[in-house]
Amino acid sequence: MISLDDYVHVNFVNYDKKKKILNKEIFDEYIGTNFIILEKISNLNVNLDNLLSYITKNMVRIIPLNYYEYIFDMKKSYKTKKNILNQLSKDINRTQLYVNGNLVKNVYKIYNYLESKFSQKILHEILMICNQSIMAIPCKIIQESIKHYENYYISETSILDNCDKNLQINIDITNDKIIVTGYKNLRIAEITDTDDIKTIYILKIMIEVELNNEIVFIKICGNKINK
Repeated sequence: MISLDDYVHVNFVNYDKKKKILNKEIFDEYIGTNFIILEKISNLNVNLDNLLSYITKNMVRIIPLNYYEYIFDMKKSYKTKKNILNQLSKDINRTQLYVNGNLVKNVYKIYNYLESKFSQKILHEILMICNQSIMAIPCKIIQESIKHYENYYISETSILDNCDKNLQINIDITNDKIIVTGYKNLRIAEITDTDDIKTIYILKIMIEVELNNEIVFIKICGNKINK
C-alpha cells in the first residue's frame, strides 16, 4: 500500500504544457448547441422530482451546488491526508486521469508535480476529488430524484449498453486557476419482478469543480432506452 512516508524515486514530470485529449469522445458531447436547463443554486440534498422528464440527448440539465458545502462533504470521507493518496493509488488504474490533457498513470508523478506548484492544502484538495468519489454527490442527487419510481437505481453501465464505463478526470491548471472536471457514463436501471436488471436511461454526467469558486456545476444529459 502506498504511503506518503514511503521513499520512491520518480523522475519529475512537468505537466505545464497543455495537450488535447485524444480519447475525448465523452468530453465533446455535453454543451455544444444543446438546450440547457439551469437550476437555482442548491444544497447537497437537492431533490429534482422532474429529473427524468428533462433527460434527453438534446438537453443539458445544470445543477449548481455551493462549493464550500461540496468540499466540506468530500473532506468528511478522509480522516487523514495519507488516506487521500491511498485512495488515489487504488483508483488511478481504473480512471483516465489527465493533467492539462496529459495522461497520468503514476500517483507519485502527479503528487510531485502538484507539490512543486501549490501549498499542501491546495495539493490535497485537488487530489481529494481526483478519484471515484468525485461522482458521489451527483449519484446521490440522481438517486434521491428517482426514488419515487419503483425499483429504479443509479448504477454502472452494463456491457450490453455499449458505452464507455471509465471515469475521466481532467485537472486544468492555468496560473493559479485550477479546474477539476469529471466525466462518467452511468445508467438508471430497473429491477423487474423477475429480478432482471433493465437499463432505462443512459446518463452522461459531468461535474466541474473550480477551486475556491463559489459554485460547483453538475451537468447531466442522456438517452431513454426503448426496449
